Amino acid sequence: MTMITVQKLTKHYQAFPGAAIVKAVDGISLTIETGEFIGIMGASGSGKTTLLNMLAGIEPVTSGEITIANTDITKLSKDKMALFRRGKLGYIFQDFNLLDSLSVKENIGLPLILDRQHPKIVEQKTRELMNYLNIARIADNAPAQISGGQKQRVAAARALITEPAVIFADEPTGNLDSKSANDLMLMLERLNNELANTIVLVTHDAFSASFCKKIIFMKDGRLEMTIVSNGNHTQFFDRILEVQSAIGGAKD
Repeated sequence: MTMITVQKLTKHYQAFPGAAIVKAVDGISLTIETGEFIGIMGASGSGKTTLLNMLAGIEPVTSGEITIANTDITKLSKDKMALFRRGKLGYIFQDFNLLDSLSVKENIGLPLILDRQHPKIVEQKTRELMNYLNIARIADNAPAQISGGQKQRVAAARALITEPAVIFADEPTGNLDSKSANDLMLMLERLNNELANTIVLVTHDAFSASFCKKIIFMKDGRLEMTIVSNGNHTQFFDRILEVQSAIGGAKD
């Protein structure tokens, strides 16, 4: 079953009238099936983060269509897009985006609170997720009192609390040490395998990308090539490095 369909998607920028038009995303079409774990890679300026933000409804498109769970999000009003994003999409940011004034438990439950869910439902779903992601023991801690790896797990739990159709992640390991990065990617792999979550991940890191089932490489705003994992992390990691070396983008 298809979860995301993208048709002739473009995003053009113009710094000021008369300036050259920058084609950040240039006519991309693709499909993502339900339950896929997709990585988007490419050099700095290739358009990967712009593409992710358009898919997540954060950035408006210049032209083209994005259909997610049978809804063309490019035709939604600003208010309807906000509601769709809150109910159907989860987003894990590189810098966590946790509220320092709230506890871990409160940060995770915030999307349900904003949707005016009953406190008992908020408590139940929050507890279930904290137990599943092994962060229940830090429930009452403030973000300043926990590690970077724990913060990213909290951010992941917050993204999952509404049971979204798709989870988007923008460089989620960018601010983590190697162990925390490995733990986070194992967690995302587990979510994909056990709960069949559809995950779309932007990364420049070949190690993180090796956990994905498929990698889309971008160059100059276009899709350059796609590779599919055979299930072996080491072999897929080596293949990713080969492609990065061939098309550029090993460093961001």
